[in-house]
This record gives sequence, structure tokens and C-alpha cells, in this order.
Amino acid sequence: MTSVGSAIFGVKGQRTRPVILLASGVFLGALVGSGGSGQSTAAEPAPTVTVTATATPTAAVDDLAEREAAVTSREAAVETRSQSVAAREADASTRETALNEADQWIADREAAVAAREASAAAAVSSTGSSSAGGSSSASGSTTSGGGSTFYANCTEARAAGAAPIMSGEPGYSSKLDRDGDGIACE
Repeated sequence: MTSVGSAIFGVKGQRTRPVILLASGVFLGALVGSGGSGQSTAAEPAPTVTVTATATPTAAVDDLAEREAAVTSREAAVETRSQSVAAREADASTRETALNEADQWIADREAAVAAREASAAAAVSSTGSSSAGGSSSASGSTTSGGGSTFYANCTEARAAGAAPIMSGEPGYSSKLDRDGDGIACE
């Protein structure tokens, strides 16, 4: 309607809208009023109103430009966030790989400890079954009736899978602890 008002009155803007609406209302009222006056309108063709836009509304163009700028800004923000997410995913993947490697290392260490414990248990049981009440075994370690173990040197302790030996554990001797820190055959 604004473009029709601009074309008719030569004025652009929102102030012409009420005038145009009033004029079109009067025109339509006159058409409807003449149709109900009792005269036959079948012979007369119905009037047609053609509205054509002759000018581009600047307010609509400005609004579209603002919306386009907002969409462009949002697209840039989405792209930035996508890049941030991709970087975080790469970091998470790197960390996951490191965790998997650490888990494997722990599993390997646990298997090695279990093997050493089994070897030590086998050595203790073979030492206990072959020696009676404090006699010397084939490896050179001795066991007394109380269950304590003696190693002549660290080579024997390592061969039995007992090294390192902590103070208070069977087989510990201050002679095997060179630095006196309570850990023998380290």
C-alpha cells in the first residue's frame, strides 16, 4: 500500500498509509453501495482493482539487510564452535590413546608381578618341602622351622624372585641392604 500511496501522492513513508486506506475504503464503499441500489449489475462488468508496486520499500530492505547480517554472524559463530569441537575431539582422542597405553602398561606390570609372586611362592614351597627344620636348600637359602628365609646373597634372592626385600619380610638381612634404607637387593 505504501508504494501505491507513493505513486499516487508522490510521498514516501508511513504517513500516507491511513490516507490510502481511507480512500480505498470510500472507493470500495461506493462500489458496494451502488451495487445494492436496486439496479441490475449483471450487464455491467465488475470493476477490477490492480495494485502494482512501483518502488522498493526501504524499511523492508533495511530489515532484510539486518537479518542477513545476523545470519552471517551466526554462521561465523557456528563455524568457530565447530572448529572448537573438532579440536576438543582431537584432544580427547589423543588422551584416550594415552589412557589405553597406560592401561596396557598396567596390565603388563600386573602380569609381571603375578608371575614373580607365583615364582616366589613356588620357591618358598620348594624350599619348605626340601628342607627340614633349618637345613640348607639347593639354592643356598635356608628355612628354619618358623618359616623365615635366608639368602646368602642378592643373586639368590633374585633367582627366587624375592628381590627387592623389604625390612620385616622373610629373607631380609642388613647384610643384603647396602645403603641401610630398609630395602635389600634393590
